[in-house]
Amino acid sequence: MLMQITLLNLRGFGSGNVNVKYSIKDSKGNLIASQQEPIFVETRAKFIRKLEIPGEIAPGTYIVAVEASTNVVVGSGSDTFEVMSKYKYPQELRYYLIGFAVLVALTIIFILSVRGLKVLKKKKKIVELKEKMPLERIRKLEGELRALEDAYKSGFISKESFKKERERIEDKIGAEKK
Repeated sequence: MLMQITLLNLRGFGSGNVNVKYSIKDSKGNLIASQQEPIFVETRAKFIRKLEIPGEIAPGTYIVAVEASTNVVVGSGSDTFEVMSKYKYPQELRYYLIGFAVLVALTIIFILSVRGLKVLKKKKKIVELKEKMPLERIRKLEGELRALEDAYKSGFISKESFKKERERIEDKIGAEKK
């Protein structure tokens, strides 16, 4: 920050050193930056000084103050200035961004819900197939049993083979029903 300072010797006589303190404070009175130096003044001294403001300073209103003193404060002056954000966005942009974020969140929820429903349908179908599998196996075994009886009646297999196979198939049917 550049400051133009003018010091006047109001006594009208004599010259001497004056201690000049420059400071920047926030609206609550907290010191942000300061600098101090002696200045020689005869009747009048006019000069420009640079006071560095921290880069992380927040937007807001600040006070720049200058105090001149010898042993006691003999003069002071102050002014206010405002620090503004480098990028100024319209207030409506905030609402658009919030709306966009909500829209994205709802889209993600919708997509995840659709995928979740598909997974649930697949699981349900698997459960149904697992439930139907024993019934299918039983039907298949009953078909084998009928074919075995037909083969026995037609004389293609012996009574011993027929009994042995029938017993095996009936055991499997009994196991599937459990």
